[in-house]
Amino acid sequence: MLTPGRNWSGSDGGYRFRFNGQESDDEIKGSNNCLDFGARIYDSRLCRFLSIDPRFSDYSWQTPYAYYSNNPIKNVDVKGEGGPVMK
Repeated sequence: MLTPGRNWSGSDGGYRFRFNGQESDDEIKGSNNCLDFGARIYDSRLCRFLSIDPRFSDYSWQTPYAYYSNNPIKNVDVKGEGGPVMK
């Protein structure tokens, strides 16, 4: 549902931002399939990062492919490189 007086056309390809406000990187796997988190690339078709967490040694109790302790609702990782866990 659009706000009155505003319009949106997603077919022109002008809007580059997707999940979690990250920029879409269409050069790797086609249109809107990869998101650039800065520290690593996220493949939205697989729901997985394409590389391990660059700070994996700080979180040795979990897989280096996990997204922020497997809780994307409670924790937000803007740059893809971890950060403080929200309580």
